[in-house]
Amino acid sequence: MTLATFLPDIEVAAYEAELTEHLGVDHVVAVSSGTTALHCALYAVGVQPGDEVLMPALSVVMAAAPVHHLGATPVFVDCTPDGRDFDYHDLAAKVTDRTTVMLPVYLWGRAGDENLARSFAADRGLALVTDACQALGTTNESPTIADPSMQPASPAVRRLTNQVGIRADIGCFSTHRLKLLSTGEGGFLTTNDPYLADQARAYRSHWQTADSGQMPMSRLAHNFRLEAPANDGGGVGVTTWMWGRHGRR
Repeated sequence: MTLATFLPDIEVAAYEAELTEHLGVDHVVAVSSGTTALHCALYAVGVQPGDEVLMPALSVVMAAAPVHHLGATPVFVDCTPDGRDFDYHDLAAKVTDRTTVMLPVYLWGRAGDENLARSFAADRGLALVTDACQALGTTNESPTIADPSMQPASPAVRRLTNQVGIRADIGCFSTHRLKLLSTGEGGFLTTNDPYLADQARAYRSHWQTADSGQMPMSRLAHNFRLEAPANDGGGVGVTTWMWGRHGRR
């Protein structure tokens, strides 16, 4: 068995690169499901046993399960009446000295106020991990990435920098067969932080791809790798196919 056994194959690497371009982010890490994307993301931001993770009461077990598996406690927060967002009064009341992560969950393609979430998390020193597994293709009304250097040159690509979830420290997405972009089973996470990307990549492959400062397999991790996704049969990349046919707000 060699290191190549644990590296993404050429098709998966190309798929990650295509998603990176289309979403206007620095890093995409493809994994075996939306749930494993969340698991990798929470591990990458440093969730440990005893931590508390704030998440909406209107959620799904797939979002809470990775929190539990890492030994942390999901703390459920009241939602706004329409279910889109946290009730920020209740959210503030539930922050403790054990709170480390804020985890919005975007159900049915509906997202909360991402600027407010970023501000709340930053003010309290919390990591922001977004579960956008049901919101791939949902966009904000206008571009929200302020730094022009982060905007891709192509107008067709520029449109997709409005994707909800990508402004978090890590955004998590599903590509299950029922999603707009399908790899059969699968998911991916996005981040602009190279350290978080490296942590997630190592965690998805039994820590075999650890950075140069660590020994391979020096930590316990998982096999959360994605098998090579098929394209739509017309020679067009899977992300091009999705964005060309299924974009939504």
